[in-house]
Amino acid sequence: MQELVGTCKETERYSPLIRILGMVYSDPILLANSFTLSIESNVQSIKEEMRSMETEKDEDTISIASSYPDCDSMEADHQRKYEVTVDLESLRRAYQCLMQVDPDIFEGALIHGIRSLSDNLVVDLQLTAGAPETTNVLNIIVILCDLPVIGQGEYLERAVPAIAKVVGLLCPTAAASLVRFFANQSPQYLRNLVQTLQQLISLRVLSGNFSESILPNDDKEIVACTKMLKLLYFANVLDNCPTATVEDHEDWYVFSRAARSSERQVPPPDNLGKELGISVNLCRKGKIPLSEFCNKNLSDIVNVEKEFEYFTKIRNAQEIIDVQKIRKFSFLRHELILITATKVQALSFDSEVRMGNEQRSTYVRRVVFPDEETNPYCHFTVRRDHLVDDALKIVY
Repeated sequence: MQELVGTCKETERYSPLIRILGMVYSDPILLANSFTLSIESNVQSIKEEMRSMETEKDEDTISIASSYPDCDSMEADHQRKYEVTVDLESLRRAYQCLMQVDPDIFEGALIHGIRSLSDNLVVDLQLTAGAPETTNVLNIIVILCDLPVIGQGEYLERAVPAIAKVVGLLCPTAAASLVRFFANQSPQYLRNLVQTLQQLISLRVLSGNFSESILPNDDKEIVACTKMLKLLYFANVLDNCPTATVEDHEDWYVFSRAARSSERQVPPPDNLGKELGISVNLCRKGKIPLSEFCNKNLSDIVNVEKEFEYFTKIRNAQEIIDVQKIRKFSFLRHELILITATKVQALSFDSEVRMGNEQRSTYVRRVVFPDEETNPYCHFTVRRDHLVDDALKIVY
Protein backbone atom coordinates (compact mmCIF):
# COMPACT_ATOMS: atom_id res chain seq x y z
CA MET A 1 0.00 0.00 0.00
CA GLN A 2 2.79 2.44 0.89
CA GLU A 3 4.57 1.76 -2.40
CA LEU A 4 1.37 2.15 -4.41
CA VAL A 5 0.35 5.38 -2.67
CA GLY A 6 3.88 6.76 -3.01
CA THR A 7 3.97 6.00 -6.72
CA CYS A 8 0.56 7.60 -7.29
CA LYS A 9 1.54 10.74 -5.40
CA GLU A 10 4.79 11.08 -7.35
CA THR A 11 3.15 10.68 -10.75
CA GLU A 12 -0.11 12.39 -9.65
CA ARG A 13 -1.98 9.59 -11.36
CA TYR A 14 -4.32 7.76 -9.02
CA SER A 15 -6.01 5.44 -11.49
CA PRO A 16 -3.95 2.38 -10.35
CA LEU A 17 -4.99 2.99 -6.71
CA ILE A 18 -8.63 3.45 -7.68
CA ARG A 19 -8.58 0.31 -9.82
CA ILE A 20 -7.02 -1.85 -7.10
CA LEU A 21 -9.36 -0.58 -4.36
CA GLY A 22 -12.40 -1.21 -6.55
CA MET A 23 -11.19 -4.69 -7.46
CA VAL A 24 -10.31 -5.80 -3.92
CA TYR A 25 -13.29 -4.28 -2.10
CA SER A 26 -15.77 -5.76 -4.57
CA ASP A 27 -14.38 -9.30 -4.37
CA PRO A 28 -15.29 -11.25 -1.18
CA ILE A 29 -12.43 -13.73 -1.52
CA LEU A 30 -9.75 -11.10 -2.13
CA LEU A 31 -10.90 -8.91 0.74
CA ALA A 32 -11.36 -11.82 3.18
CA ASN A 33 -7.77 -12.94 2.55
CA SER A 34 -6.32 -9.47 3.03
CA PHE A 35 -4.54 -8.38 6.23
CA THR A 36 -4.79 -11.86 7.73
CA LEU A 37 -2.72 -13.05 10.65
CA SER A 38 -0.28 -15.92 10.27
CA ILE A 39 -2.47 -18.98 10.76
CA GLU A 40 0.24 -21.61 10.64
CA SER A 41 0.39 -21.80 14.43
CA ASN A 42 -3.39 -22.11 14.65
CA VAL A 43 -3.48 -24.88 12.08
CA GLN A 44 -0.64 -26.71 13.82
CA SER A 45 -2.40 -26.54 17.20
CA ILE A 46 -5.61 -27.90 15.69
CA LYS A 47 -3.70 -30.75 14.06
CA GLU A 48 -1.97 -31.63 17.32
CA GLU A 49 -5.27 -31.63 19.17
CA MET A 50 -6.84 -33.91 16.59
CA ARG A 51 -3.84 -36.28 16.73
CA SER A 52 -4.10 -36.48 20.51
CA MET A 53 -7.76 -37.40 20.17
CA GLU A 54 -6.91 -40.04 17.58
CA THR A 55 -4.44 -41.77 19.90
CA GLU A 56 -7.31 -42.62 22.21
CA LYS A 57 -9.10 -44.52 19.49
CA ASP A 58 -8.43 -48.08 18.37
CA GLU A 59 -5.93 -48.92 15.63
CA ASP A 60 -8.56 -49.48 12.98
CA THR A 61 -9.96 -45.98 13.39
CA ILE A 62 -6.46 -44.50 13.26
CA SER A 63 -5.64 -46.39 10.07
CA ILE A 64 -8.83 -45.17 8.41
CA ALA A 65 -8.19 -41.57 9.43
CA SER A 66 -4.59 -41.69 8.23
CA SER A 67 -5.78 -42.60 4.74
CA TYR A 68 -7.24 -39.09 4.44
CA PRO A 69 -4.33 -36.66 4.76
CA ASP A 70 -6.49 -33.60 4.10
CA CYS A 71 -8.85 -34.12 7.03
CA ASP A 72 -6.77 -31.93 9.32
CA SER A 73 -6.70 -29.02 6.91
CA MET A 74 -10.43 -29.34 6.21
CA GLU A 75 -11.20 -29.24 9.91
CA ALA A 76 -8.87 -26.29 10.39
CA ASP A 77 -10.57 -24.40 7.54
CA HIS A 78 -13.97 -25.07 9.09
CA GLN A 79 -12.72 -23.84 12.46
CA ARG A 80 -11.26 -20.65 10.97
CA LYS A 81 -14.45 -19.87 9.09
CA TYR A 82 -15.98 -18.51 12.29
CA GLU A 83 -12.85 -16.79 13.57
CA VAL A 84 -11.61 -13.27 12.97
CA THR A 85 -8.06 -13.55 11.63
CA VAL A 86 -7.49 -9.91 10.70
CA ASP A 87 -4.18 -8.31 11.62
CA LEU A 88 -5.50 -5.02 12.96
CA GLU A 89 -2.08 -3.41 13.18
CA SER A 90 -1.27 -3.94 9.52
CA LEU A 91 -4.83 -3.01 8.54
CA ARG A 92 -4.66 0.30 10.39
CA ARG A 93 -1.22 1.05 8.97
CA ALA A 94 -2.60 0.52 5.49
CA TYR A 95 -5.60 2.75 6.21
CA GLN A 96 -3.32 5.40 7.68
CA CYS A 97 -1.26 5.34 4.52
CA LEU A 98 -4.39 5.45 2.37
CA MET A 99 -5.69 8.50 4.24
CA GLN A 100 -2.61 10.45 3.06
CA VAL A 101 -4.45 10.68 -0.25
CA ASP A 102 -7.46 12.96 -0.62
CA PRO A 103 -10.45 10.68 0.19
CA ASP A 104 -12.51 12.28 -2.56
CA ILE A 105 -10.22 10.67 -5.13
CA PHE A 106 -11.15 7.07 -4.31
CA GLU A 107 -14.51 7.62 -2.57
CA GLY A 108 -16.66 6.61 -5.52
CA ALA A 109 -14.72 3.44 -6.32
CA LEU A 110 -14.58 2.36 -2.68
CA ILE A 111 -18.28 2.91 -2.00
CA HIS A 112 -19.27 1.17 -5.22
CA GLY A 113 -17.02 -1.77 -4.34
CA ILE A 114 -18.50 -2.06 -0.83
CA ARG A 115 -22.08 -2.00 -2.12
CA SER A 116 -21.29 -4.57 -4.80
CA LEU A 117 -19.56 -6.71 -2.18
CA SER A 118 -22.56 -6.43 0.14
CA ASP A 119 -25.00 -7.49 -2.57
CA ASN A 120 -22.97 -10.62 -3.26
CA LEU A 121 -22.61 -11.47 0.42
CA VAL A 122 -26.32 -10.95 1.12
CA VAL A 123 -27.25 -13.44 -1.59
CA ASP A 124 -24.61 -15.87 -0.33
CA LEU A 125 -25.80 -15.60 3.28
CA GLN A 126 -29.44 -16.02 2.33
CA LEU A 127 -28.66 -19.19 0.38
CA THR A 128 -26.48 -20.68 3.14
CA ALA A 129 -28.58 -19.63 6.18
CA GLY A 130 -25.98 -17.12 7.31
CA ALA A 131 -23.04 -19.56 7.20
CA PRO A 132 -21.10 -19.32 3.91
CA GLU A 133 -18.83 -22.26 3.21
CA THR A 134 -15.98 -20.57 1.36
CA THR A 135 -15.64 -16.96 2.51
CA ASN A 136 -14.68 -15.65 5.93
CA VAL A 137 -17.37 -12.98 6.18
CA LEU A 138 -16.20 -11.94 9.64
CA ASN A 139 -12.86 -10.76 8.26
CA ILE A 140 -14.68 -8.69 5.65
CA ILE A 141 -16.93 -7.06 8.27
CA VAL A 142 -13.98 -6.19 10.51
CA ILE A 143 -12.01 -4.68 7.62
CA LEU A 144 -14.97 -2.54 6.56
CA CYS A 145 -15.87 -1.45 10.10
CA ASP A 146 -12.30 -0.23 10.68
CA LEU A 147 -12.37 2.12 7.70
CA PRO A 148 -11.54 5.58 9.14
CA VAL A 149 -14.09 7.43 6.98
CA ILE A 150 -16.91 4.94 7.42
CA GLY A 151 -19.14 7.42 9.25
CA GLN A 152 -18.58 10.41 6.99
CA GLY A 153 -20.53 11.78 4.04
CA GLU A 154 -21.49 9.28 1.37
CA TYR A 155 -19.97 6.41 3.34
CA LEU A 156 -22.57 6.88 6.08
CA GLU A 157 -25.54 6.86 3.73
CA ARG A 158 -24.36 4.18 1.26
CA ALA A 159 -21.64 2.01 2.80
CA VAL A 160 -22.87 1.62 6.39
CA PRO A 161 -26.30 0.21 5.40
CA ALA A 162 -24.56 -2.30 3.15
CA ILE A 163 -22.36 -3.49 6.03
CA ALA A 164 -25.30 -3.65 8.46
CA LYS A 165 -27.32 -5.82 6.07
CA VAL A 166 -24.52 -8.39 5.98
CA VAL A 167 -24.15 -8.39 9.77
CA GLY A 168 -27.89 -8.88 10.25
CA LEU A 169 -27.85 -12.11 8.21
CA LEU A 170 -25.08 -13.89 10.13
CA CYS A 171 -25.87 -17.22 11.76
CA PRO A 172 -25.71 -17.35 15.60
CA THR A 173 -22.28 -19.02 15.61
CA ALA A 174 -20.73 -16.41 13.32
CA ALA A 175 -22.49 -13.57 15.13
CA ALA A 176 -21.20 -14.82 18.49
CA SER A 177 -17.65 -14.89 17.15
CA LEU A 178 -18.05 -11.32 15.89
CA VAL A 179 -19.44 -10.26 19.29
CA ARG A 180 -16.38 -11.73 21.04
CA PHE A 181 -14.11 -9.80 18.69
CA PHE A 182 -15.94 -6.52 19.33
CA ALA A 183 -15.86 -7.21 23.08
CA ASN A 184 -12.05 -7.35 22.97
CA GLN A 185 -11.80 -3.90 21.41
CA SER A 186 -11.50 -0.60 23.24
CA PRO A 187 -14.57 1.32 24.48
CA GLN A 188 -13.82 4.06 21.95
CA TYR A 189 -13.95 1.51 19.12
CA LEU A 190 -17.42 0.39 20.22
CA ARG A 191 -18.57 3.97 20.77
CA ASN A 192 -17.56 4.99 17.24
CA LEU A 193 -19.52 2.12 15.69
CA VAL A 194 -22.57 2.77 17.88
CA GLN A 195 -22.55 6.49 17.11
CA THR A 196 -22.22 5.79 13.38
CA LEU A 197 -25.24 3.49 13.41
CA GLN A 198 -27.26 5.87 15.58
CA GLN A 199 -26.43 8.72 13.25
CA LEU A 200 -27.68 6.76 10.25
CA ILE A 201 -30.88 5.69 12.06
CA SER A 202 -31.61 9.28 13.10
CA LEU A 203 -30.93 10.46 9.56
CA ARG A 204 -33.37 7.91 8.13
CA VAL A 205 -36.01 8.78 10.73
CA LEU A 206 -35.78 12.54 10.24
CA SER A 207 -35.69 12.33 6.44
CA GLY A 208 -38.44 9.70 6.15
CA ASN A 209 -42.16 10.33 5.80
CA PHE A 210 -43.47 7.84 8.32
CA SER A 211 -47.15 7.51 9.17
CA GLU A 212 -49.64 4.94 10.43
CA SER A 213 -49.34 3.05 7.15
CA ILE A 214 -45.62 3.62 6.61
CA LEU A 215 -43.70 2.46 9.69
CA PRO A 216 -39.99 2.50 10.49
CA ASN A 217 -40.24 -1.31 10.57
CA ASP A 218 -40.51 -1.18 6.78
CA ASP A 219 -37.23 0.71 6.39
CA LYS A 220 -34.61 -1.92 5.63
CA GLU A 221 -31.72 0.33 6.60
CA ILE A 222 -33.17 1.11 10.03
CA VAL A 223 -33.87 -2.58 10.61
CA ALA A 224 -30.38 -3.62 9.54
CA CYS A 225 -28.72 -1.00 11.77
CA THR A 226 -30.87 -2.09 14.72
CA LYS A 227 -29.80 -5.71 14.26
CA MET A 228 -26.15 -4.68 14.16
CA LEU A 229 -26.66 -2.56 17.28
CA LYS A 230 -27.85 -5.68 19.06
CA LEU A 231 -24.51 -7.37 18.38
CA LEU A 232 -22.64 -4.31 19.64
CA TYR A 233 -24.86 -4.28 22.74
CA PHE A 234 -23.93 -7.89 23.46
CA ALA A 235 -20.26 -7.02 22.96
CA ASN A 236 -20.59 -4.04 25.26
CA VAL A 237 -21.95 -6.04 28.21
CA LEU A 238 -20.29 -9.39 27.50
CA ASP A 239 -17.64 -9.05 30.22
CA ASN A 240 -20.22 -8.02 32.83
CA CYS A 241 -22.93 -10.60 32.10
CA PRO A 242 -23.66 -13.50 34.47
CA THR A 243 -23.82 -17.01 33.12
CA ALA A 244 -27.25 -17.75 31.71
CA THR A 245 -29.54 -20.46 33.04
CA VAL A 246 -31.83 -22.64 30.97
CA GLU A 247 -34.76 -20.27 31.54
CA ASP A 248 -32.71 -17.23 30.58
CA HIS A 249 -31.90 -18.83 27.22
CA GLU A 250 -35.55 -18.75 26.24
CA ASP A 251 -35.38 -15.04 25.47
CA TRP A 252 -33.63 -11.88 26.52
CA TYR A 253 -36.19 -9.19 25.93
CA VAL A 254 -38.06 -7.75 28.85
CA PHE A 255 -41.55 -8.83 27.80
CA SER A 256 -40.85 -12.56 27.53
CA ARG A 257 -41.52 -13.58 31.13
CA ALA A 258 -44.85 -11.79 31.21
CA ALA A 259 -45.79 -13.59 28.02
CA ARG A 260 -44.94 -16.99 29.49
CA SER A 261 -46.94 -16.37 32.66
CA SER A 262 -50.13 -15.41 30.80
CA GLU A 263 -50.32 -17.44 27.62
CA ARG A 264 -48.04 -20.32 28.57
CA GLN A 265 -46.21 -20.13 25.28
CA VAL A 266 -42.46 -20.36 25.06
CA PRO A 267 -41.04 -17.41 23.08
CA PRO A 268 -38.50 -17.99 20.32
CA PRO A 269 -35.11 -18.67 21.91
CA ASP A 270 -32.37 -16.08 21.84
CA ASN A 271 -29.83 -18.06 19.86
CA LEU A 272 -27.11 -15.44 20.17
CA GLY A 273 -27.35 -15.32 23.95
CA LYS A 274 -27.40 -19.10 24.07
CA GLU A 275 -24.35 -19.27 21.82
CA LEU A 276 -22.48 -16.85 24.09
CA GLY A 277 -23.77 -18.49 27.27
CA ILE A 278 -24.92 -15.23 28.84
CA SER A 279 -28.16 -13.60 29.96
CA VAL A 280 -28.19 -10.03 28.71
CA ASN A 281 -31.40 -9.07 30.55
CA LEU A 282 -29.44 -9.37 33.82
CA CYS A 283 -26.69 -6.96 32.72
CA ARG A 284 -26.71 -3.38 33.95
CA LYS A 285 -23.22 -2.21 33.06
CA GLY A 286 -21.06 -2.13 29.96
CA LYS A 287 -17.91 -0.64 28.52
CA ILE A 288 -19.91 2.34 27.35
CA PRO A 289 -23.15 3.63 28.93
CA LEU A 290 -26.19 1.61 27.89
CA SER A 291 -28.06 4.85 27.22
CA GLU A 292 -25.93 5.38 24.11
CA PHE A 293 -27.80 2.52 22.43
CA CYS A 294 -31.16 4.31 22.81
CA ASN A 295 -32.44 6.42 19.94
CA LYS A 296 -34.99 9.05 20.96
CA ASN A 297 -35.85 10.03 17.39
CA LEU A 298 -36.81 6.47 16.56
CA SER A 299 -38.66 5.93 19.84
CA ASP A 300 -40.82 9.00 19.21
CA ILE A 301 -42.25 7.59 15.97
CA VAL A 302 -42.61 3.95 17.02
CA ASN A 303 -46.25 2.85 16.94
CA VAL A 304 -46.52 0.82 20.15
CA GLU A 305 -49.83 -0.75 19.15
CA LYS A 306 -48.42 -2.04 15.86
CA GLU A 307 -45.18 -3.05 17.57
CA PHE A 308 -47.10 -5.10 20.10
CA GLU A 309 -49.05 -6.79 17.31
CA TYR A 310 -45.85 -7.83 15.51
CA PHE A 311 -44.25 -8.80 18.79
CA THR A 312 -47.21 -11.02 19.71
CA LYS A 313 -47.04 -12.85 16.39
CA ILE A 314 -43.36 -13.57 16.91
CA ARG A 315 -43.91 -14.46 20.58
CA ASN A 316 -46.61 -16.99 19.73
CA ALA A 317 -44.51 -18.69 17.04
CA GLN A 318 -43.67 -22.17 18.21
CA GLU A 319 -40.56 -22.71 16.13
CA ILE A 320 -37.76 -20.69 14.58
CA ILE A 321 -39.15 -21.46 11.14
CA ASP A 322 -42.44 -19.83 12.11
CA VAL A 323 -40.56 -16.73 13.25
CA GLN A 324 -38.73 -16.50 9.94
CA LYS A 325 -42.06 -16.62 8.08
CA ILE A 326 -43.18 -13.50 9.93
CA ARG A 327 -41.90 -10.73 7.70
CA LYS A 328 -42.49 -7.84 10.07
CA PHE A 329 -39.69 -6.64 12.31
CA SER A 330 -40.50 -5.73 15.92
CA PHE A 331 -38.46 -3.22 17.89
CA LEU A 332 -39.80 -4.78 21.09
CA ARG A 333 -37.46 -7.69 20.41
CA HIS A 334 -34.63 -5.16 20.21
CA GLU A 335 -35.73 -2.88 23.02
CA LEU A 336 -32.15 -1.76 23.64
CA ILE A 337 -32.76 0.98 21.07
CA LEU A 338 -35.96 2.27 22.74
CA ILE A 339 -36.03 4.90 25.46
CA THR A 340 -37.58 4.14 28.85
CA ALA A 341 -40.82 6.02 28.14
CA THR A 342 -41.53 3.87 25.08
CA LYS A 343 -40.77 0.69 27.00
CA VAL A 344 -43.14 1.72 29.79
CA GLN A 345 -45.84 2.45 27.24
CA ALA A 346 -45.36 -0.98 25.69
CA LEU A 347 -45.49 -2.66 29.10
CA SER A 348 -48.67 -0.79 29.97
CA PHE A 349 -50.25 -1.87 26.71
CA ASP A 350 -49.19 -5.46 27.36
CA SER A 351 -50.64 -5.32 30.89
CA GLU A 352 -53.99 -4.03 29.62
CA VAL A 353 -54.22 -6.79 27.03
CA ARG A 354 -53.38 -9.50 29.56
CA MET A 355 -55.81 -8.07 32.13
CA GLY A 356 -58.58 -8.13 29.53
CA ASN A 357 -57.75 -11.73 28.64
CA GLU A 358 -57.78 -12.69 32.30
CA GLN A 359 -61.17 -11.07 32.86
CA ARG A 360 -62.71 -12.85 29.88
CA SER A 361 -61.27 -16.21 30.90
CA THR A 362 -62.56 -15.71 34.47
CA TYR A 363 -66.04 -14.92 33.18
CA VAL A 364 -66.03 -18.01 30.96
CA ARG A 365 -64.94 -20.23 33.85
CA ARG A 366 -67.74 -18.87 36.02
CA VAL A 367 -70.29 -19.65 33.31
CA VAL A 368 -68.97 -23.11 32.49
CA PHE A 369 -68.06 -24.11 36.05
CA PRO A 370 -70.44 -22.20 38.35
CA ASP A 371 -69.46 -24.25 41.39
CA GLU A 372 -65.76 -23.52 41.02
CA GLU A 373 -64.34 -20.65 43.01
CA THR A 374 -62.43 -18.22 40.83
CA ASN A 375 -60.21 -15.44 42.01
CA PRO A 376 -58.75 -13.18 39.31
CA TYR A 377 -56.61 -11.30 41.82
CA CYS A 378 -52.99 -11.85 42.80
CA HIS A 379 -51.93 -12.13 46.42
CA PHE A 380 -48.28 -11.41 47.22
CA THR A 381 -46.48 -12.04 50.45
CA VAL A 382 -43.63 -9.56 50.67
CA ARG A 383 -41.33 -8.22 53.32
CA ARG A 384 -41.82 -4.62 54.34
CA ASP A 385 -38.15 -3.71 53.90
CA HIS A 386 -37.87 -5.56 50.56
CA LEU A 387 -41.19 -4.62 49.03
CA VAL A 388 -40.07 -4.00 45.44
CA ASP A 389 -37.52 -6.84 45.27
CA ASP A 390 -39.95 -9.46 46.59
CA ALA A 391 -42.77 -8.27 44.34
CA LEU A 392 -40.59 -8.40 41.25
CA LYS A 393 -39.34 -11.88 42.11
CA ILE A 394 -42.91 -13.16 42.49
CA VAL A 395 -44.13 -11.52 39.30
CA TYR A 396 -41.21 -12.80 37.25
